[in-house]
Amino acid sequence: MKKVLFFVLCALSVSACADDRPITFDQLPKKAQAILTQNANVADVMFVTADGYGPFADYDVTMNNMDKWEFDGSGDIDNVEMMSGNPVPAAIIPAPIAQVVAQRYPNLSIVKYSVDRDDYEVRLNNRVELKFTKSFQLIGMDYDD
Repeated sequence: MKKVLFFVLCALSVSACADDRPITFDQLPKKAQAILTQNANVADVMFVTADGYGPFADYDVTMNNMDKWEFDGSGDIDNVEMMSGNPVPAAIIPAPIAQVVAQRYPNLSIVKYSVDRDDYEVRLNNRVELKFTKSFQLIGMDYDD
């Protein structure tokens, strides 16, 4: 009986997490709308999805060129991945991170930018990934293969 109950609970939790639903651009948090309006061509938005509701939601925006923007429930950036190969807009990269990249990798550009609770990560167009603390100290480097 415990195994059946465990299986049912697992199945319910998985189905509850798979709540991606299409929404319109206007249903994004205002902050996310502003970031996209300032840094991307909103006419190129292909689709927008939401997972969850309110402040616990996650929002994904996919552009026609397959660039992906992810936001949290308050509209802050979680992840930007430029699948087109274009650089991530400079305005959204914190200046200390941009300075480190410009000094150490002057001929490369940032094509992915991620914000986590404890750190920042960027991927360069040569597939090198750099990890920074919240105080912008470079703490790691890896190659994304």
